[in-house]
Amino acid sequence: MRSVWLAFLGIVTAIGSAHALRDHQQCYQAKDPLALSGVIDVESSLGVAPGCRLGKAILYCDPAAKTVVSANVPVQPVSGRGLLDGRICYRLRCKRPYPASAPVMDQFGARTMTRLRPRLLCTPAVNGPPAPLMDNLDHLACFKASDTVALKGKVDVDTLDLGAKSGCTIAHSNRGAVIFIVRLPKRSLTSCGPGYGRGQRMP
Repeated sequence: MRSVWLAFLGIVTAIGSAHALRDHQQCYQAKDPLALSGVIDVESSLGVAPGCRLGKAILYCDPAAKTVVSANVPVQPVSGRGLLDGRICYRLRCKRPYPASAPVMDQFGARTMTRLRPRLLCTPAVNGPPAPLMDNLDHLACFKASDTVALKGKVDVDTLDLGAKSGCTIAHSNRGAVIFIVRLPKRSLTSCGPGYGRGQRMP
């Protein structure tokens, strides 16, 4: 099962604009030398999940703007906040019960995401030496979900620190598995110690 890891925190409104808003995160598969493991309580707009297991980082995300080159669904004028900080996404596993569903809308339409399963926790990060975080966006909880939109398209992506790419393919998996992202307030870390872009197999 394959999934696209372009995180839609928001959508650029002007297709083809030379100065598009970086309200997306483009995520890259990454190898992290930090062998993190921990237990955390996660609180989001979808509820509270206590005692979740946190694992090693698997993705690094950079603020990005995108231009839709082609899409098999109508493009909607939905935009988000401008982003200045990247994200490091760690593997996350939480106990049942899971959220039943979530009504959402992005540039590719309104629908209800179902079969939500927590999979990632993405923390604010900066590219390079330590520096103050700039956009005041805190953690993101990412859920594996079933999506009714069978999206297929091409996009050009321009990231803040990692350059630009043209003709990128964007799609969800054959089973409709996508990553649905929820903004979080700060979450509490109950224990922690040594111990997890482009399309990638769902963790």
